[in-house]
Amino acid sequence: SKTSAKTSVVAKGTLTTATPKIDGTVKVGSTLTAVAGQWTSGTTFTYRWYSLGKAIRGATAASFVLTADQLGEPITVKVTGSKDGYATVSKTSAKTSVVAKGTLTSVAPTISGTVKVGSTLTVSRGKWTSGTTFKYQWYASGKVIKGATSTTFVLSADQLGEPITVKVTGSKDGYTTVSKTSAKTSVVAKGTLTTATPTISGTAKVGSALTAKPGKWTAGTKFTYQWLADGKAIKGATKKTYTLTATEKGKVIAVKVTGTKTGYTTASKTSKTTGKVT
Repeated sequence: SKTSAKTSVVAKGTLTTATPKIDGTVKVGSTLTAVAGQWTSGTTFTYRWYSLGKAIRGATAASFVLTADQLGEPITVKVTGSKDGYATVSKTSAKTSVVAKGTLTSVAPTISGTVKVGSTLTVSRGKWTSGTTFKYQWYASGKVIKGATSTTFVLSADQLGEPITVKVTGSKDGYTTVSKTSAKTSVVAKGTLTTATPTISGTAKVGSALTAKPGKWTAGTKFTYQWLADGKAIKGATKKTYTLTATEKGKVIAVKVTGTKTGYTTASKTSKTTGKVT
């Protein structure tokens, strides 16, 4: 038998490789995916993503979600292939275009609440991209309501007869700012005054002064008075106080208080009667 001479030591094999490609939309918030291409069967891969040639911390998976940190920069990915018995090889993709601003997920806001003077309207902005910050502006008949920039708005007489809208503006680093405006409400109706039944203080006797106490009404309400004897108006008795005369002797006394406020429906309340005037 004859034995050949020894060969040189067996060297590591050479992997079949491909230049990786990047799939996905190159804008903030979108996912990029590395496509390794066709390599030697059984090759395992690791990944490293780069922004403007600098390694992106923690970006070592086959896919990567772009953030505001990469805005305006091109992206590459390096794919490293390894297999037992083969020399490890790294291949880097071509650069993408520069990362553009993302597009916020947004919806038109809605308004809840009773559309009348004195009532509070509240905006519901709906579902936007997580982390979005918001600003608000309320409008009456399409015109800016000065100072109305929060999530709620109390309607005043200034808005009476006008429809209301609210604009929500969303912003987030790396994304294009977006504004959405609600549908119009119905026109603002007159408000309803908070009222109270008035009371009378004083002694029901001729020559004594009676005083009307309106009770607690909507702030800013103005009052007028009408005193009544046995349910009939006493001529000229239209002040907060009334001094009883002999004409009222033997009659019961009440007072009707009428409240008015701009933008609200006028309301009247009548007190309980006194005992008979002595």
